[in-house]
Formats: sequence, C-alpha cells, structure tokens
Amino acid sequence: MHYTWLILLLLTLNCAYAQTVNDTTNKVLWENWRQLQQQTSDEIGLIALDDAELADENFNAYASLLNAGKDVLYNAAAFNWNIARFSMRGYSKNLFSTYFNGVPLDNLINGGNLVNLWNGLTDVFKNRELVLGLQQNNFSFGNLGTVVNIVVKPNTQSKQNIINVAFSNRAYANRNALTHYTGKLNNGWAFVYSAAWQWANENYVPGTGMKNFASFFSAEKSLNNKHFFTFNFLGNYNSNNMAAPATEELMLLSNSRYYNANWGYQNGKKRNAVVRRTIQPIALMNYHWQMDALSSFKIGLLAGISLQKQSGFDWNNVPDPRPDYYKYLPSFQADSVLRNAIQNYLIKHPDALQINWSNLYTVNSNNKETIFNVNGNTNESFTGLRSRYILRDNHINTIHFAASTIYQKVFTNNWQLNIGAQIQYQQSHYFQSVNDLLGGDFWVNWNQFAIATNNNNSNSIQYNLLQPNQLIKEGGKYGYDFDASVFKLSRFLQVVKQFKKVDINIAECIGYTQLQRNGRVQNGLFPDNSFGMSKQLTFLNYGMKLGVTYKQNGKNYFNLNLLQQSLPPNFFDVFISPKFNSFMQEDIRSVQYKSAEFNYYKNTNTLKLRITGFYTAINNLSKIYTYYDDDIFSFINNELTNIAQRHMGIEFGAEWRYNDKWQFSTAFVLGDYSYTNRAKATLRVENTAAIIQKDIVYWKNFKVPGSPQKAANFSITYRPLRNAYMSVSTNYLSDNWMQLNPIRRTSRAVQGLDAKSIAFANVIQPGELPKYLFVNLFAAFQLNVPKSNIIKLKPIWISTGVTNLLNNQQMFSSAYEQMRFDFASQDISKFAPKYFSAYGTQFFISTSIKF
Repeated sequence: MHYTWLILLLLTLNCAYAQTVNDTTNKVLWENWRQLQQQTSDEIGLIALDDAELADENFNAYASLLNAGKDVLYNAAAFNWNIARFSMRGYSKNLFSTYFNGVPLDNLINGGNLVNLWNGLTDVFKNRELVLGLQQNNFSFGNLGTVVNIVVKPNTQSKQNIINVAFSNRAYANRNALTHYTGKLNNGWAFVYSAAWQWANENYVPGTGMKNFASFFSAEKSLNNKHFFTFNFLGNYNSNNMAAPATEELMLLSNSRYYNANWGYQNGKKRNAVVRRTIQPIALMNYHWQMDALSSFKIGLLAGISLQKQSGFDWNNVPDPRPDYYKYLPSFQADSVLRNAIQNYLIKHPDALQINWSNLYTVNSNNKETIFNVNGNTNESFTGLRSRYILRDNHINTIHFAASTIYQKVFTNNWQLNIGAQIQYQQSHYFQSVNDLLGGDFWVNWNQFAIATNNNNSNSIQYNLLQPNQLIKEGGKYGYDFDASVFKLSRFLQVVKQFKKVDINIAECIGYTQLQRNGRVQNGLFPDNSFGMSKQLTFLNYGMKLGVTYKQNGKNYFNLNLLQQSLPPNFFDVFISPKFNSFMQEDIRSVQYKSAEFNYYKNTNTLKLRITGFYTAINNLSKIYTYYDDDIFSFINNELTNIAQRHMGIEFGAEWRYNDKWQFSTAFVLGDYSYTNRAKATLRVENTAAIIQKDIVYWKNFKVPGSPQKAANFSITYRPLRNAYMSVSTNYLSDNWMQLNPIRRTSRAVQGLDAKSIAFANVIQPGELPKYLFVNLFAAFQLNVPKSNIIKLKPIWISTGVTNLLNNQQMFSSAYEQMRFDFASQDISKFAPKYFSAYGTQFFISTSIKF
C-alpha cells in the first residue's frame, strides 16, 4: 500500500513540474533562509553544491550529479525529526563521519564525533560539503551514513562583521555571537575571528541549565595562487545540568512528564547532582598546493584535547540517595495499604521526589571513624568524619591526533583520480575523583561490591593494591583508572570516469586499527590482569565501492551504488570490563557491511525530487551490557556477539516551487530495520570474571531500536514579500522502539512460563513508543536600516521559530528497558522502562546584524 501511493505521488509531481515559473528570489534571501535552518537545527548544516563543470568544455555531455546539499529529506530529518532522535536509515553513530577541512573528527573510542565543538558558531561553519549514503566524494572513501566536510577558507570571505543575538526556551535561553572577517588583505593574509556564548539558568526541564562558550580563530596565507596555508584554532567550554529519564509511575506521582530526579533544594536553591563539564580545544593546519589547473595536493594536521567530567552520587553502606530508586516507590510494595500510603504521601509532598541534600550532610557529619593501615602503612591511622555519601566525577581526558593527505588529478579525457591517506591516534584516560565530600573529611578507596563475591580474598576490596586503604580528599582519584588507546591508519583510492550519458566511480580502501588498554592501578580483584599494558588487538579492514549514474538528460538521473566493507569493533565492545581488568571477548571479529542503494533524481527549475531504495546487511556486531543481578549480588557483564541486522527501505523527497511566493515540499521514509539472527550471550560476573551462563538472545525479526523507522513531512513556504517568508511543516513519525534488554529475550527470563500466556508476551515483546504528530513554524523578515556614514549597516534579519506548535506533550524522544530484571517474579514492572519526554512548544527569536 505504501508503495502504491508513492507511485501516485510521483506521477502527480511529474505532471506538476511542467508548469514554468520565473523565480525572482533574491539570492540573499535564500542564503539567510539556509542560515535560519542551520540555527534552528542546532548547528546541523548543509551547503549547496552546483553541478560539476567538465574539464573539456567541448565534451558534449550532461552535467554529472553531485552530492545534493539541498536534499529535501535530509533537511526534514535535520530540522524537524530530531525531536525523536531520528537517524538516517537507522544507522548507529559510527556510520556517520565529520571532517574539518578534510581531516577526520572521529572519536575512535566510541565511534562518535566532536560535533559539539561549534555550538553557536554557525556563521563560520556554514560552508559544508554533504555526502548522502554511498555517493562519491573527493575527500574520503565515505561511510554508510552521511559524511560532512566543514570547509573554512578565510580568503574566500568578504570583509564584514556579524552580530547574532537569540532568545529561546530550548537548551539555551540566551545566545550571543560575534564574528569578524577581514577579507583577503593586500599581503595575502586573511583572518576570521568568532566567539559565541549561550546560557540558561534553567531550561525546559526543571533543575537543568547550561553554559557554553566557544571561540574560533582562522588565518590563511596565499602565495602566488598556488600555495595556501591555513591555521584554525577552535576552543569550547560547556557545562550542562543533566536531566534524568523517568518511569511512567514517577511521571504520574510528580504530575509532570518532565520529572527530573537529578536535583533537590539546598539552602533554598536548586542543586543538580549530575553536571557534565567539557573543555575542548583543537588546532588544525592545512596546506593546499594547486599544482596546476587540474591537479592539487592537500595536507591537514589536527591536534586536540578534551577534558570531560560528569558528576554523580557514590555511597557506601547507606541507603540509595537517588529519590527515584525503585524500592522507594509505591509499585515496589507488596502490601496494598503501605503502597497507597506511600503514593498519597509522595503526591502531597513533591519535595520527597527530589534529592534530600540536607540528609546527606547530616549522615556524613555523624559518621566519625578510624581507618587503620592507611596507604598500607601499618603504623599509620586516621580518625575523622568518613563520608558515606559523596559526589564523584567520572573523567574522560582525551588527546587526539589526526593527519590526512589527498592528491586529486583531473585528466583531459574526463578521468579523475583521488588518492588519500589518514593517520589517527586517540588516547582517552578514564578515572574517578571525589567532587564533594558533602560535609565529611575523607572517602576510603574501597570496592564495596567486592565483598559479597570475594569473601576469601582480603585484598579484593582494594581498588589499588599499590596504595591500599587510601584516604581520598576532594579532587583525589579513586576507583578505576585506565587508558584506552586506538591507532588507525588508512588509505583510499578513487577513480571517476565521465561519459556523455554515464558516470562511473570505483573506490577502494584499506585500514589498520590497533586497540590497547593500559591500567594505571592494580585492582585487588584482578592483581595480575589490571595494571600495565594489555595485549594489542589489531584489525586489518577493507572497503570497495562502485557507483554508476545514467544521465537520461540534464534533468533525470538514475544512480546505483554498491558497497562492501569491514570495520573494526569499538573499544568498549572488545574489552569486557576495562574499569577493572584487561580481559577481552573471546570471539571478536571485524564488522561486515554490504550495502546497495538505487536513486532516481529529477532536477528542474520548479521541481527537485529524489527517490531512493536502500538495503544494508550488517554482520558480526558485538556489544557489552552491564547490569546489577539481585540474585548474585554483583554486577554482570552480558557479552553479545554474532549480532546481525538488516536495514532497508525507501526514501522520498520532493520540492516544488509553484511561483515566486509559494513553495511546497514533502519527504518520507518507509524503513525496516531488524535483527536477522539470534545473538550469542555470555554472562560473566564482573568481580570474578567467572562465566555463569551462555545463552541465546531470541530477538530475531525484532526491530532495531534507536530511531523512528517511518517518517513523513509536508512543508509549505510562503514569501509575501522579497524580504519576508514563513514556513509551516507537519510531521508524522512512527515505528520507534525502546532500547532492548537482551536478558529478557533468553530462556532463563521466561523459564516456567507458558509460551502462549500474557506473562510470557510481556517479558519477550519489545516496547513501541507512541506515534509522533507535530507542527513546526519558522518565519523571518528583513529590516532595512537608515544609511550612515559611520557604520554601513546591511539589512537586519529577524527570524523566529516555533517547534511543536500545538504543544503535543504525549511524545517521547527515546526510551529504554532497564538492564535489571527480576528473574524470581518475572515481573517487568519492577524495573519498568525509563523515558525521555519530548518537549512541548519551544520557540526562538534571533537577529543577525551585518556591517
């Protein structure tokens, strides 16, 4: 049925495009429209790429199809569907890549990237090359998802100053940015300076807030039009008071879908226990040698550091300080009278659902203890207030180096050759420290969870045998302490041949990856396998890609792309419990990808259309989950291997410009992302590394969670004047699933249950999130200012946007099943799913002043 109305819609648009209009839109208008889109999508941006110009002007051929930066579906996903954390084709984050002047910004440890670096710096990062899916590009082999290359070249910018001011009830309340372009100076230099700061004392969710400052400097030197040197420096400081997910029970008790358990009142002010702080500077140098009109050679060198820490509670031999702990809730109580009493009390006293900071200080101030054999010295003891509750910081301190080089050659017979290589190295230091002793004098570096499973090992409670019985003051390290290191070397080759009616591109790549752990402490649980360097784990990977484009004429293109590739697993999918030891999964192999996509494009003056069918098979995935097992009184590592997934579907995007006032666009995705086999599970006790069970995860044909698999958008843009416009879009998303708990899909979880019973279905069946229906509105107008001989102001743009205009608060941005499961009762409500609620109506108002 879906495919039937897809064909009908295509036929309708083919008829519609025949109407010819005279597009008199001002270029400045559309440039500001693109900038507006960038701002309203949290700095996710595109650039428009023109059709290629062939080297031989006498070669009578149709223009080749390049990466369409104006892709309607991508715009809808970036600017509208992020309310549900929509991911293109349902891919995980490691299948999307970001480059900065041709140098990769990959996070080699977790597969992500450094996208938060440029928060608020929209003006200097607006020029971006976008590659969708398996399309070719000239700076890398590519990836299965989108690939973005941010291009900053100061000498291409005209001299100007830009001031941006914005107000919002989104993540920030205020945002200011200032950018200065010198333009190309007479001595061949060009400079860009930019700074942005944004903040909110409290944003949409109670107890949350943020502070962010970003700065940027770029300098470019041109020598005789052949040699170009560019230096870029980017620095970012970010502080966020975090929101916590909540169960439906907690939402009902608090009478709020935005209940946040992370905060409580201290001395009459809200204090959040979970605060994430990041300092992240990077430096990038580029050299571009334009050898001749058809050849170029580029080198990029990048170095950066990241200092990140996130606070949270730690406690020892006292009740859980978190107000949303499941044993404190009415649903945990078996006695109905007690259950009703607790429920009524929490409803009448909402402060009881928040952190009781005063109680934590009281407990610590009344806990005087003496610790003997301090630091392993039998003659040393210390008496003082031992903190039972503390705020800890989980640190990730990272150094990152990357280098890339690429040679491009265009031959006169319409051949093009790209050869490139990349070197990347990342070392991340993971450790804990004491943030706040909460009125106590010290914390003891002991592992309280080791006692239950290691009664015969007197050293098991020591986090560090090199310094046993260590007393920790504020700022001191305790607990785990290790380095994760990844080295990656790769190179690619791409050949492109353009014929009159056909373009062919072939690319291949080879990569070498090395993973290693370095323990900085000797853990008492694993004295022989925790301290020092682990065994090096290496992977040799490959990639092959083929693309064929048939150019029916200058308006219709048919494109087929094929890919086969292998990629190494992530560090934390290899090392089972790197906080404590260097043990690795037994059956670790590279992940295998096979993918195909077929595209149809229509590009006319009035209609831009893309229809894509895609299919991707993924094999040999691995994943490690950690959870607490109440039966064993210990944390369990659930190691999954041999995971297979299938991602397939249809994408459609069309934009029809009716006349110079009205424009219509629509986009939709019909996806099917599923597990295609039964994964292998190995359950291992974290404190002993002992295997307690091997099982099968019965989730074949279950949907892969993390993103809506069906999505639709319809937008209308109206420009009553050349200097004003308004856009309204209606969006519908569905087929979005919670993150699965694999243990619930094992034989142990349903042991003794009738396979036809409701109880069996409740345990096995995954949870689907409610459907999404919402409306977004964006508008802007140009304000002409009087001319002045002192400051030559350009027209001022004022823009506004409202997301979720109808205030639909029945939507969840994401949800997950808790990893804990009560095997005794087999009742999933004991550890109910947790949700992040999508926000209701949000707005922003911004202005851009250029002079």
